[in-house]
Amino acid sequence: MIRLPGLALLCCLLPLTAVQAEQVCASLSDSQKVWVTGHRSSDASLHELQKRMDDFIALAQQSSSKGFKMKTLITQYSRFDASQEHVAKELKTMPDKYSLYGGIDRASVVMSVDWGQYKVAVVQYSYQGQVAEEAQAFFCARGGCRISNILERGKLPEDIALRFIHRLKRTNWQGSDCPSKPASYALAPSVGPTGAGSSLTVHLNYSIKFPPLNPEEAALPDALLRASMGDFYRCVKQARQHETDDLYSDTSYSAVKSFLSDCTLNMDLGSMVPVLRGSKLSYLPPISLMNLLRDSQLQPLAWVTDNGVNYRVYEVKAENQSVTTLMMLPLVGNNKVKMDWNYFGHDFSYLYLTPGFKRLVSVSS
Repeated sequence: MIRLPGLALLCCLLPLTAVQAEQVCASLSDSQKVWVTGHRSSDASLHELQKRMDDFIALAQQSSSKGFKMKTLITQYSRFDASQEHVAKELKTMPDKYSLYGGIDRASVVMSVDWGQYKVAVVQYSYQGQVAEEAQAFFCARGGCRISNILERGKLPEDIALRFIHRLKRTNWQGSDCPSKPASYALAPSVGPTGAGSSLTVHLNYSIKFPPLNPEEAALPDALLRASMGDFYRCVKQARQHETDDLYSDTSYSAVKSFLSDCTLNMDLGSMVPVLRGSKLSYLPPISLMNLLRDSQLQPLAWVTDNGVNYRVYEVKAENQSVTTLMMLPLVGNNKVKMDWNYFGHDFSYLYLTPGFKRLVSVSS
């Protein structure tokens, strides 16, 4: 398999199946806890994207074989979402970025889905007798479509869009079993207008709050929190027993090290835990996470179990904060004893730390 620079590699060549309906969908998890639905691009859009790819490949081949001026190649990228700016910076440090394009025989756009003002397409490359498929984004406005490098920027919404189109292509979807239940929200691109065009819709199979309590237990302080967190509740109690305002004191250092050892996996003093503060994704070091657990009211909102990980989502209300915080704990094992930091970076867990999901569970609960 070949790897062309500047694009997001999807998979080897797979047989295509004709799409029979406008709506398309694919599960992001093998347990089918999370689905994403969208709409395939029109035939006219595919024709426009193909023309853009033909022009781009022709110019890239010239830049590879004849030293063609890169300024002309950059014009094939969209300036409206800063793709031209990003590529110009890359070419200063990677002048041979497009050196392999001289060997491309053909770049065919074989499918595409709409996402706001973007088209996320699968492009099939014929390269020196080999065939590979990669994802490529296009930003489309009134003046037509231009190539975008948004998929290369490492943002989580685009990672999810990549995974969606990858699984959509791999499973050869034929238009059946798309979820229709109302537990869903729109996933917007990280760049560009969020209200224009078609969106990708996330469907979640989650549970509201947590297992019911006995009447006598419900009357106890923190009963719901203790029931929802399981054995991890002892870690909350541990955080509340220590004053950790000053990271550089010996007491705080010992408390944080003890918390990391007893309550987490794959996490150290440099690990950052994502939370949603208002509508902004923020990252907390361990000491700030302990302070959040120590000083705040934690309201359990939703949970889902997928592939052995118990994802628990809490609304955090702190006295000194004007906005609420959404916190997600990926607790591993049947006893939910420790949170595994490795799962915070997965696109699956990111879906629980978005404004759309926060609005969804707030209304449902």
